[in-house]
Amino acid sequence: MSHTDLDDVDATPSGVSLETTITFLPDLVLSGIFQYLYWKEKIMAVEAFPAWSRILDSSLGWKHFENDRSYAHSFKALMSPNYLFEEITCIAQYGQFFIHGVIWLQKFLPTDNPEETDFALLGALETHCFRLKSLAIYHPPNLSSSSIILSFVPYIQPLQKMFSFSPSLKLSFYRLLYSSVEAHTGALDLLHFYLTHNVLQKVACLDFSHGLILASSVHPLNYLVYCMSLRVLKCPIQNLNTLILQQLVEFSLQELYLTSDEHTLTLNYVEKSAIDWHALQLIPGRKLKAGFHTGLNQILVFTNLPIFFVRF
Repeated sequence: MSHTDLDDVDATPSGVSLETTITFLPDLVLSGIFQYLYWKEKIMAVEAFPAWSRILDSSLGWKHFENDRSYAHSFKALMSPNYLFEEITCIAQYGQFFIHGVIWLQKFLPTDNPEETDFALLGALETHCFRLKSLAIYHPPNLSSSSIILSFVPYIQPLQKMFSFSPSLKLSFYRLLYSSVEAHTGALDLLHFYLTHNVLQKVACLDFSHGLILASSVHPLNYLVYCMSLRVLKCPIQNLNTLILQQLVEFSLQELYLTSDEHTLTLNYVEKSAIDWHALQLIPGRKLKAGFHTGLNQILVFTNLPIFFVRF
């Protein structure tokens, strides 16, 4: 609706225009609306209603920032010839207000100039976002552990700096090694890489749930026992054992999503000998919500282990 259209509409008998009514909605109402908008939609909304800048220029407008470009591709008005430049510009201008961030890294290949890749987003967050309470990072599919390890400077250093001024930052890694066939040593090298740089100890969510197809035999990922802040773990069941799960539950693990599919069957994995679910029920004061994804019929069941345990 254009400004001309709005001027011709009376929203109340007293003649108050619809535009005036929308413009002067209570701040809490506008803040709720802004939380449903894509970051670029927020800026466009203020272009239509300049009075809403009071929301855009405050934490009321930026409780959440996400750069999911697949959403932008769905709407012509949101498309851009240079998404990275616009996203960094937005972070530079409004990042001081961000509370929760979700970053989709689409260009992960190491280059001589990291500013030309999505790594620049992490650098922008580290420079401008001092109020962040949580940061979720989605990794590209088919990304190998060696590619991640080679990207230390533009990838890990900004995270280390963010932890230095916000020690309680909740960091989540999603889509790690998705669709990537890794040797066991490759997956271990990645976890060791995070551990060495003091990141693994602070991660709140690790997601290996699609992929992490370890060649040859079954081996647990023992480095997981260093995940002292881990609350959510998504990974193939064959990468775990009782000792790992006991340690994680004693730390802070609350949700466990396990993949047990056709690849698991080819490894001759024997769950009963690897994981003692009863032992996990005996850990005092802990409740673990668990889910299984079979990969065949897409069944996912959630249970609270101390009460009952169900699977398909």
